[in-house]
Amino acid sequence: MREKSRITRLIAVLLVAFIVPFTFGTKVYAKESTLLSADMKNTVLALFTGLNYDNLDYPALYGNAWYDEDEGIKAGVFGFSTKSGDLLEVIRLYESLKPDNELSKYITRLETVKDTQAVMDLGDAFIEDIGKASEDPEFIQAQDLMAQELYLSPAFQYASADGLGILGQFIYLDAIVNHGLSEDENSFDGIRIMALKAADLPLNGGSEAEYLKAFLYAQKNLELSLGKDDNALRLDTLMGFVDANNFELATPIKWGDDTGIYYITDED
Repeated sequence: MREKSRITRLIAVLLVAFIVPFTFGTKVYAKESTLLSADMKNTVLALFTGLNYDNLDYPALYGNAWYDEDEGIKAGVFGFSTKSGDLLEVIRLYESLKPDNELSKYITRLETVKDTQAVMDLGDAFIEDIGKASEDPEFIQAQDLMAQELYLSPAFQYASADGLGILGQFIYLDAIVNHGLSEDENSFDGIRIMALKAADLPLNGGSEAEYLKAFLYAQKNLELSLGKDDNALRLDTLMGFVDANNFELATPIKWGDDTGIYYITDED
Protein backbone atom coordinates (compact mmCIF):
# COMPACT_ATOMS: atom_id res chain seq x y z
CA MET A 1 0.00 0.00 0.00
CA ARG A 2 2.86 2.36 0.85
CA GLU A 3 4.49 1.66 -2.55
CA LYS A 4 1.23 2.33 -4.38
CA SER A 5 0.80 5.59 -2.48
CA ARG A 6 4.29 6.71 -3.51
CA ILE A 7 3.56 5.93 -7.14
CA THR A 8 0.24 7.79 -6.98
CA ARG A 9 2.00 10.88 -5.64
CA LEU A 10 4.67 10.54 -8.33
CA ILE A 11 2.05 10.47 -11.08
CA ALA A 12 0.25 13.50 -9.68
CA VAL A 13 3.39 15.59 -9.25
CA LEU A 14 4.91 14.75 -12.60
CA LEU A 15 1.70 15.17 -14.55
CA VAL A 16 1.44 18.70 -13.21
CA ALA A 17 5.09 19.67 -13.27
CA PHE A 18 6.57 17.86 -16.22
CA ILE A 19 4.52 15.53 -18.39
CA VAL A 20 2.12 18.25 -19.50
CA PRO A 21 4.85 20.45 -21.00
CA PHE A 22 6.69 17.42 -22.39
CA THR A 23 3.96 15.60 -24.32
CA PHE A 24 3.44 15.02 -28.03
CA GLY A 25 1.29 17.73 -29.55
CA THR A 26 1.67 20.13 -26.64
CA LYS A 27 3.22 23.50 -27.43
CA VAL A 28 4.81 25.62 -24.73
CA TYR A 29 5.21 29.30 -25.50
CA ALA A 30 7.91 30.21 -23.03
CA LYS A 31 10.49 32.96 -23.25
CA GLU A 32 13.26 30.36 -23.19
CA SER A 33 13.10 26.67 -23.95
CA THR A 34 14.66 24.10 -21.62
CA LEU A 35 15.34 20.39 -21.61
CA LEU A 36 11.76 19.89 -20.37
CA SER A 37 9.96 22.10 -22.89
CA ALA A 38 7.49 20.50 -25.29
CA ASP A 39 9.13 22.18 -28.26
CA MET A 40 12.41 20.44 -27.38
CA LYS A 41 11.09 16.91 -26.82
CA ASN A 42 11.67 15.57 -30.33
CA THR A 43 15.12 17.15 -30.52
CA VAL A 44 16.19 15.91 -27.08
CA LEU A 45 14.98 12.33 -27.47
CA ALA A 46 16.07 11.94 -31.10
CA LEU A 47 19.51 13.32 -30.21
CA PHE A 48 19.80 11.02 -27.19
CA THR A 49 18.84 7.87 -29.10
CA GLY A 50 20.85 8.93 -32.14
CA LEU A 51 24.01 9.38 -30.09
CA ASN A 52 23.52 6.35 -27.85
CA TYR A 53 21.87 3.84 -30.21
CA ASP A 54 22.51 5.22 -33.72
CA ASN A 55 18.75 5.50 -34.17
CA LEU A 56 16.80 8.76 -34.46
CA ASP A 57 13.43 6.97 -34.39
CA TYR A 58 13.01 7.16 -30.61
CA PRO A 59 9.27 6.23 -30.56
CA ALA A 60 10.25 2.80 -31.90
CA LEU A 61 12.61 2.29 -28.96
CA TYR A 62 9.98 2.30 -26.21
CA GLY A 63 9.51 -1.39 -26.96
CA ASN A 64 13.19 -2.19 -27.43
CA ALA A 65 14.77 -4.55 -24.87
CA TRP A 66 18.11 -6.32 -24.85
CA TYR A 67 20.57 -8.30 -22.75
CA ASP A 68 23.45 -6.35 -21.20
CA GLU A 69 26.43 -8.10 -19.61
CA ASP A 70 26.64 -5.54 -16.81
CA GLU A 71 22.99 -4.54 -16.26
CA GLY A 72 20.99 -7.73 -16.89
CA ILE A 73 18.20 -6.66 -19.24
CA LYS A 74 17.80 -3.09 -20.42
CA ALA A 75 14.78 -1.57 -22.11
CA GLY A 76 13.25 1.60 -23.49
CA VAL A 77 14.56 4.92 -24.75
CA PHE A 78 16.73 5.46 -21.66
CA GLY A 79 17.84 1.87 -21.11
CA PHE A 80 16.04 1.17 -17.82
CA SER A 81 17.70 -1.93 -16.36
CA THR A 82 16.85 -4.93 -14.21
CA LYS A 83 20.02 -4.51 -12.13
CA SER A 84 19.50 -0.85 -11.19
CA GLY A 85 15.83 -1.46 -10.48
CA ASP A 86 14.59 1.43 -12.59
CA LEU A 87 12.96 -1.01 -15.02
CA LEU A 88 11.13 -2.48 -12.04
CA GLU A 89 9.95 1.03 -11.11
CA VAL A 90 8.69 1.59 -14.65
CA ILE A 91 6.65 -1.60 -14.53
CA ARG A 92 5.31 -0.83 -11.04
CA LEU A 93 4.20 2.55 -12.37
CA TYR A 94 2.65 0.87 -15.41
CA GLU A 95 0.78 -1.45 -13.04
CA SER A 96 -0.63 1.56 -11.19
CA LEU A 97 -1.76 3.11 -14.46
CA LYS A 98 -3.15 -0.15 -15.88
CA PRO A 99 -3.55 -3.03 -13.39
CA ASP A 100 -3.03 -6.60 -14.58
CA ASN A 101 -1.19 -5.54 -17.71
CA GLU A 102 1.13 -7.58 -19.93
CA LEU A 103 4.11 -7.03 -17.60
CA SER A 104 2.50 -7.27 -14.14
CA LYS A 105 3.45 -10.94 -13.82
CA TYR A 106 7.15 -10.03 -13.87
CA ILE A 107 7.17 -7.69 -10.86
CA THR A 108 8.10 -10.34 -8.27
CA ARG A 109 10.88 -11.72 -10.47
CA LEU A 110 12.21 -8.21 -11.13
CA GLU A 111 12.35 -7.60 -7.38
CA THR A 112 14.46 -10.75 -7.04
CA VAL A 113 17.07 -9.79 -9.66
CA LYS A 114 17.46 -6.15 -8.57
CA ASP A 115 21.10 -5.30 -7.74
CA THR A 116 22.31 -8.37 -9.66
CA GLN A 117 23.28 -9.13 -13.25
CA ALA A 118 21.07 -12.21 -13.24
CA VAL A 119 18.01 -12.41 -15.44
CA MET A 120 16.79 -15.74 -13.98
CA ASP A 121 13.68 -16.86 -15.81
CA LEU A 122 12.86 -13.46 -17.32
CA GLY A 123 14.58 -14.21 -20.59
CA ASP A 124 13.22 -13.90 -24.10
CA ALA A 125 9.58 -13.97 -23.00
CA PHE A 126 10.08 -10.82 -20.93
CA ILE A 127 11.82 -9.07 -23.82
CA GLU A 128 9.00 -10.03 -26.19
CA ASP A 129 6.34 -8.85 -23.74
CA ILE A 130 8.05 -5.45 -23.42
CA GLY A 131 7.73 -5.13 -27.19
CA LYS A 132 4.02 -5.96 -26.99
CA ALA A 133 3.45 -3.56 -24.09
CA SER A 134 4.99 -0.69 -26.08
CA GLU A 135 1.80 -0.61 -28.14
CA ASP A 136 -0.04 0.52 -24.99
CA PRO A 137 -0.05 4.30 -24.35
CA GLU A 138 0.02 3.69 -20.58
CA PHE A 139 3.35 1.88 -20.89
CA ILE A 140 4.78 4.78 -22.89
CA GLN A 141 3.45 7.15 -20.23
CA ALA A 142 5.04 5.07 -17.46
CA GLN A 143 8.43 5.28 -19.18
CA ASP A 144 8.07 9.03 -19.74
CA LEU A 145 7.09 9.66 -16.13
CA MET A 146 9.97 7.61 -14.74
CA ALA A 147 12.43 9.22 -17.16
CA GLN A 148 11.30 12.61 -15.90
CA GLU A 149 11.87 11.64 -12.28
CA LEU A 150 15.18 9.81 -12.67
CA TYR A 151 16.94 11.58 -15.55
CA LEU A 152 15.38 14.62 -17.22
CA SER A 153 14.37 16.55 -14.12
CA PRO A 154 17.69 16.03 -12.25
CA ALA A 155 19.67 16.97 -15.38
CA PHE A 156 17.64 20.15 -15.80
CA GLN A 157 17.90 21.07 -12.12
CA TYR A 158 21.66 20.49 -11.85
CA ALA A 159 22.42 22.28 -15.12
CA SER A 160 20.17 25.22 -14.35
CA ALA A 161 21.81 25.62 -10.95
CA ASP A 162 25.21 25.63 -12.70
CA GLY A 163 24.11 28.31 -15.17
CA LEU A 164 23.99 26.08 -18.27
CA GLY A 165 21.78 26.29 -21.36
CA ILE A 166 20.00 23.43 -23.13
CA LEU A 167 23.20 21.90 -24.51
CA GLY A 168 24.63 21.75 -20.99
CA GLN A 169 21.35 20.31 -19.72
CA PHE A 170 21.55 17.62 -22.41
CA ILE A 171 25.20 16.84 -21.62
CA TYR A 172 24.24 16.40 -17.97
CA LEU A 173 21.34 14.16 -19.04
CA ASP A 174 23.68 11.94 -21.04
CA ALA A 175 26.08 11.64 -18.11
CA ILE A 176 23.33 10.89 -15.58
CA VAL A 177 21.78 8.18 -17.78
CA ASN A 178 25.13 6.56 -18.58
CA HIS A 179 26.81 6.92 -15.17
CA GLY A 180 24.10 7.48 -12.58
CA LEU A 181 23.76 9.87 -9.67
CA SER A 182 25.84 8.91 -6.62
CA GLU A 183 28.97 9.89 -4.70
CA ASP A 184 30.97 7.34 -6.70
CA GLU A 185 33.88 8.83 -8.67
CA ASN A 186 32.57 7.03 -11.77
CA SER A 187 29.18 8.74 -11.53
CA PHE A 188 27.86 12.06 -12.80
CA ASP A 189 28.96 13.63 -9.51
CA GLY A 190 32.52 12.37 -9.98
CA ILE A 191 32.65 13.71 -13.54
CA ARG A 192 31.40 17.11 -12.39
CA ILE A 193 34.01 17.27 -9.61
CA MET A 194 36.78 16.58 -12.13
CA ALA A 195 35.40 19.24 -14.50
CA LEU A 196 35.34 21.82 -11.71
CA LYS A 197 39.05 21.28 -11.15
CA ALA A 198 39.69 22.43 -14.71
CA ALA A 199 37.10 25.17 -15.28
CA ASP A 200 34.78 27.54 -13.44
CA LEU A 201 31.01 27.27 -13.66
CA PRO A 202 29.18 29.82 -15.83
CA LEU A 203 27.20 30.64 -12.69
CA ASN A 204 30.45 31.85 -11.13
CA GLY A 205 31.55 33.84 -14.15
CA GLY A 206 33.28 31.04 -16.04
CA SER A 207 33.00 30.34 -19.77
CA GLU A 208 30.16 27.96 -20.61
CA ALA A 209 32.19 26.52 -23.48
CA GLU A 210 35.29 25.92 -21.37
CA TYR A 211 33.31 24.31 -18.56
CA LEU A 212 31.39 21.99 -20.91
CA LYS A 213 34.63 20.99 -22.62
CA ALA A 214 36.16 20.18 -19.23
CA PHE A 215 33.08 18.13 -18.32
CA LEU A 216 33.14 16.19 -21.60
CA TYR A 217 36.91 15.58 -21.34
CA ALA A 218 36.39 14.19 -17.82
CA GLN A 219 33.55 11.98 -19.01
CA LYS A 220 35.49 10.75 -22.02
CA ASN A 221 38.55 9.91 -19.90
CA LEU A 222 36.31 8.01 -17.49
CA GLU A 223 34.66 6.01 -20.25
CA LEU A 224 38.00 5.18 -21.86
CA SER A 225 39.31 4.00 -18.47
CA LEU A 226 36.25 1.74 -18.21
CA GLY A 227 36.97 0.23 -21.63
CA LYS A 228 34.06 1.98 -23.35
CA ASP A 229 36.05 3.04 -26.41
CA ASP A 230 33.02 2.73 -28.68
CA ASN A 231 31.39 5.70 -26.90
CA ALA A 232 34.03 8.19 -28.06
CA LEU A 233 32.06 9.41 -31.09
CA ARG A 234 29.08 10.33 -28.90
CA LEU A 235 31.16 12.61 -26.68
CA ASP A 236 33.20 13.97 -29.60
CA THR A 237 29.91 14.92 -31.26
CA LEU A 238 28.79 16.82 -28.16
CA MET A 239 32.19 18.52 -28.08
CA GLY A 240 31.56 19.60 -31.66
CA PHE A 241 28.27 21.23 -30.62
CA VAL A 242 30.20 23.17 -27.96
CA ASP A 243 32.79 24.26 -30.52
CA ALA A 244 29.95 25.42 -32.78
CA ASN A 245 28.49 27.46 -29.89
CA ASN A 246 25.15 25.67 -30.29
CA PHE A 247 24.30 26.08 -26.62
CA GLU A 248 20.54 26.08 -27.29
CA LEU A 249 20.58 22.94 -29.52
CA ALA A 250 19.15 24.90 -32.42
CA THR A 251 18.14 22.79 -35.40
CA PRO A 252 19.15 21.63 -37.91
CA ILE A 253 21.66 19.42 -36.08
CA LYS A 254 24.07 17.25 -38.05
CA TRP A 255 26.73 14.77 -37.01
CA GLY A 256 28.29 11.50 -38.09
CA ASP A 257 31.33 9.71 -39.46
CA ASP A 258 32.15 7.35 -42.30
CA THR A 259 29.54 4.86 -41.01
CA GLY A 260 26.63 7.27 -41.31
CA ILE A 261 25.35 10.85 -41.18
CA TYR A 262 22.50 11.94 -38.90
CA TYR A 263 20.22 14.98 -39.22
CA ILE A 264 17.65 16.45 -36.85
CA THR A 265 15.53 19.19 -38.40
CA ASP A 266 12.56 21.31 -37.36
CA GLU A 267 10.27 18.79 -39.04
CA ASP A 268 11.54 15.77 -37.02
